[in-house]
Amino acid sequence: MAPDTDQAPPPKEEAPDLGRGTSEAFGGAEINTTGTSAFLPDEDPVDDSSTSTSGSVPVRKRQHRLHDPSFRPTSKDTIVSDATGEYLSMIAANPALTLAEIRDGLLRHINNAIAAESRLRHKAVANAPAISTLDALDEATAVTVVLARHRIVRLDFTRGGDSAASRFVAMYHELGDHAGLYVEDDEAIQRLIAGLVPSMKQNAIESAFKRLASMAPVAVPTQEPHLVPVRNGVFDTARMELLPFSPDWVFLSKCAVDYDPDAESPVITHPVDGTVWEVEQWMAELSDDEGVPELLWEVVSAVLRPYLSWNRVPYFVGPNGNGGKGSVLELMRGLVGRGAYVSIPLARFGKPFALTGLLKSSRVLTDENAVGALAQDLDDFKAVVTGDPVMVDRKYKDPVMLHWNGFMVQCMNTMAPRVKDKSASFMRRALVVPLTKSFTGVERKYIKDEYLAREDVLRYVLKRALHMDHVELSEPLVCRRAWASWFNTNNSVRGFWEEFEPQFAWDLLPLAFLYDLYKAWFAEVEPGERPEGFKHFVEGLRSHLDGSAHWQCPAGPERIKKLMAMPEPLIAEYDLVKWKNTLASGNNPLSVGAFDKPKASYRCILRAVPAAAQAASTDDEGAGG
Repeated sequence: MAPDTDQAPPPKEEAPDLGRGTSEAFGGAEINTTGTSAFLPDEDPVDDSSTSTSGSVPVRKRQHRLHDPSFRPTSKDTIVSDATGEYLSMIAANPALTLAEIRDGLLRHINNAIAAESRLRHKAVANAPAISTLDALDEATAVTVVLARHRIVRLDFTRGGDSAASRFVAMYHELGDHAGLYVEDDEAIQRLIAGLVPSMKQNAIESAFKRLASMAPVAVPTQEPHLVPVRNGVFDTARMELLPFSPDWVFLSKCAVDYDPDAESPVITHPVDGTVWEVEQWMAELSDDEGVPELLWEVVSAVLRPYLSWNRVPYFVGPNGNGGKGSVLELMRGLVGRGAYVSIPLARFGKPFALTGLLKSSRVLTDENAVGALAQDLDDFKAVVTGDPVMVDRKYKDPVMLHWNGFMVQCMNTMAPRVKDKSASFMRRALVVPLTKSFTGVERKYIKDEYLAREDVLRYVLKRALHMDHVELSEPLVCRRAWASWFNTNNSVRGFWEEFEPQFAWDLLPLAFLYDLYKAWFAEVEPGERPEGFKHFVEGLRSHLDGSAHWQCPAGPERIKKLMAMPEPLIAEYDLVKWKNTLASGNNPLSVGAFDKPKASYRCILRAVPAAAQAASTDDEGAGG
C-alpha cells in the first residue's frame, strides 16, 4: 500500500524536444557527443505550414544535405596520433600525473577528436565509414606515451658502428640508488605499458616492448675520460668540481662513494690490540720495491677513470696468499661498488656468456685466477683490452656487438700464469706488479673486512685518487724484470732464444736445427706439454728478432760458406742425432758437434757479424791498446 501523503504527485516531465538543439534540450548544458551518438543524423526540421491528412500532426520536411567534394576525411590512425601529441604537450609540465590519470585523460582527448571528425564527415556527406571511439589505448599509443614520459634509450655499444642491431634498452632514473644512471630493466618498462593498458595480455605487452625497443632514440654510453660518476654527482677531473647528474650523460654505473673535497685520511686505533692504522702508510708497506706503492695508487686512480687509454693490464702477482693483492682489489671494489665491476678470470674469456657483464661495467677486477689454469682462447680478451669489436652473447636475449672501453686488473698467485697466446700484442699490454711480501702469521683480517669498507676511508681514497693527474701507468724496474720473466716463461720460443743465444757457436743457424734443439729443450723444461709447431716456432722466432742488431732473418736460403765450420757443442748436449758428426767416436762435445754432412744452403738465422770477425776486431783493439 502506498504511504499516506497530502502531497500531490509531481508533474510528469516532458521529453526534451530534440528539434530545439542538444544544449537547449538539456537545459543549456554542453555534453560530450562521443560514442554512437556522434553518428546519429540531425533530425529533420518541423514544417509548421504543412499538416497530415488528418490535419492534427505537423509533418517533418527532410532537409537535403549537400555533398562537399573538397572534404577529405582524416584517418583514425592520424587522429589518434595527432591527439596523442597534443595531449602529451598539454601535460608535459606536470610530471606528477599517474598512469591512470594519463590513460583516462588521453582517451577523452582522443575520443573528442574522433567525435569531431565524425561530425565533419556527416556534415559533408563524406563517402567514408564511421569511426568508432576507443575503449583502451592501442599498442603504438601506449609506446608513444611511455617514451614521452620517461627517458628511455636504445644503447649503441659500437660507437656508431652498428646501432641498428642493438636491442639493449635502458631507462634513466631521477631518484633512488640508481639516480643519474640508465638502467636496463625490461620488466619495469613492461609494467609501465601494462599500467597504461590494463586489459593488454602478456604477449601483447611483449609485442609493445619490442616496438618500444625499435622506436627508442639511440644513445651512446658516455665515455668522456674526465667525467667520473660518483654517488652524489659527476666529478669533472678537468675542472676539479662536482657536477649534478643529467640525463644527457648516459652512465650505466657509478662509484658507490660520495665525493668529499674535505675528506682526510682517518687514523684508526684498534680497540683490542691497540695497533694504529692509516691507509697511506698501509699502502706504502705493501711492497719494499721502489716505485710499487705509488704504482698501486696509480692503478686505483685508473680504476676510477677507466675511459682513459691506459693500454695496460696490471697483473698483481705473487706466490704468497697473504701478500696484499686481495686487499688492494677489495679497496677498489669498495670504491666503485657492486654492479660497476665484473670478475672475469683469464681462463673464462672465450666462454659462453662470459662477457655479458661488460655491457654495464667498464671495470674488470678479478682476484681469482686458478693456479695452473691455461688461458687458451684469448681473442676476446685481446679485443676487449684493445677496444676492438667483440660479440657479447646474452642468455635468452639477442647478442650485442660491443666496443669495450674500460680498465682491467687481474690477480694471480703465481709469478708465471700460463696463457696459450704467446704473441707480443698480448704480452706487451701486461704490467706485472710483483707483491711478494708475506703477511702470513701477522695478517690483520679486520683491515680488509672492516677498515677498507669504512665510509671515511673510502671518501679519502676517492678524493686522493681523483686528484691524481697521471695519464699512463709507471713501470718500476722490478715490474720490468717480472714482465720479462713472465714473457719468457709463457712464450717458449722467446724463452728458448733468450737461453741459447749466448751459447751458439755457429754463425748460420739452420731453422731445422733450431727447431730440433727447441723440441729437445722443451721436453726437459715442460715435460708432458706440447711444443709449438714448426711454423709457429719460425714465426715467433722471426718476430722476436725483428729489428735485432745482432741477428738477421733472410727471406730465402743462405749458403753456409764457413759459417758452420766450428763444432756446435749443443748438438752433443741435447743428443741431436740428425746433426751429429757421423765419424765421431766417443762423447767429446767438440767431436760430436762437428757436423760433417751440411747442405750447401739453409733457411736460417744469420749472425750479423760472424763470431770470428768479432774476435779478430777485439784482438785488433787489444793490440792497438
